[in-house]
Amino acid sequence: MADKSLLGTILDYYGYVKKDRLTAAFGVTDDKFLYSDALDVAIGMKQFDRTIDPGSIAKVNKDAWIAYKTNPLIFFVTELTVRMVAGNNTQLIATGLESEDAAEKAAAETLQAVALDPFWKSPANNWPMLLSDVCRDMILFGEVVPVPYVNNMTGEVAVGFIPADAIRSMTRDPLNARRVISITIKDDKNQDIVLPVVSLDKAGLSKVADETYTSAANSTVGRLTGKCFFWAINRTLTSARGCGDFIQAIRPARDAVKVLKSIADRTEINNSVVSELIFETSVTPAEIKNMMTPGHESYINPPRLDVPGPKTFAHNKNLEYKNVQPNIGASETSETFTMLKAMFCASTSFPEHWVFGQGNNANRATAAEMGEPAFNYITARQTTMKQCVKEIVDFAIDQKRIFTGELAGLTDEQCRAYEIDMPEIDVEDVKARVDIGLTKINGVLAAAMQAGANPEQLAAMMRDILVQDFGMKISE
Repeated sequence: MADKSLLGTILDYYGYVKKDRLTAAFGVTDDKFLYSDALDVAIGMKQFDRTIDPGSIAKVNKDAWIAYKTNPLIFFVTELTVRMVAGNNTQLIATGLESEDAAEKAAAETLQAVALDPFWKSPANNWPMLLSDVCRDMILFGEVVPVPYVNNMTGEVAVGFIPADAIRSMTRDPLNARRVISITIKDDKNQDIVLPVVSLDKAGLSKVADETYTSAANSTVGRLTGKCFFWAINRTLTSARGCGDFIQAIRPARDAVKVLKSIADRTEINNSVVSELIFETSVTPAEIKNMMTPGHESYINPPRLDVPGPKTFAHNKNLEYKNVQPNIGASETSETFTMLKAMFCASTSFPEHWVFGQGNNANRATAAEMGEPAFNYITARQTTMKQCVKEIVDFAIDQKRIFTGELAGLTDEQCRAYEIDMPEIDVEDVKARVDIGLTKINGVLAAAMQAGANPEQLAAMMRDILVQDFGMKISE
């Protein structure tokens, strides 16, 4: 126990919370209260809420979407992450399908046939393909809001999605700013729609599909119930709203593309040629106009290098003709582009030779090490996606248990006995494979060169090693 006036003074000194708010929060009049409870209230107070307002979130999400659709760098790192995290054939597999125990195998087969396959592979969901889109939205916007639609007769779940920008307000746990209890959106008539976030029903007081179930067969106690999910990444401890992985990389990516465009524009201008005619004698503007007008009797038809046609030009000594190449003075762009590349790579965790295909300071010994931060990021994001998938699969299983008796013979543990089979990301395996393969290449080529192999033979050896040891596909 701690003295209220002393604790209030300490909290007030650090700007956490006013003493009168503590009194109002606890509804107490005595001088004693729990220190830990006071800190919980302080953490949840409004002045510490770092949640971005809906208008700012909508702007950030719009910038992220435009960058993804128009900037090749943002598109590349996003799609690379999606493909490595989600792959193209993630599956749900009940554990125990290969078990020698008959009861365990039967339970796994029931779970697979009744709950996992109908949810994962149904045409309404098609999660093997849908997961990539979910992962993409999570990476770009930092938030995904799935809305499950439950069939009260079969317990099957179809999943839709609400744009994160549609959220107008949230109800959150007053002692945990990160925990979202419900979200509020607007319908087409500008009316509020409150959607409770899926959570575990511990007291049997939740309503499923607006009907209360009390019988033991379809009780919601101990089951996941609710109207929507709210998944968010990149949040602070006192913020409920998330943000995308690459919002800090949008600006350097945009500027890098601008630099490249300016280089391309300058190259086009510098490669052009202007024909310059200098008259040694006095010529009036009207005469010059006639000489440059096709079809006029005075037209001199000077040769142009930018169009097909004759390049021979006959003229007298009173006219000087020459081709002049423009010289556009501009600031040096190579150093600027190098700095922008460094900023972009630092913002995304991807090494330069992954994104730009340029080794520069990377070599065989450092390339694998330089990729480790990227592998760590991708592994972390895959872990996040697995947790999200598990939450919605657990919900789908619970709806089967609430509305049907098809899983009545399975225990709680058996109903959660499944694995999410996603692409493996193992940095050590990749590094070892690269080291072994490159060592083999060096040894084979060195021996072949000493034996007098010609370039064609060396190329064939290199091709065989790349195909066999690295699994590369090389077109003929």
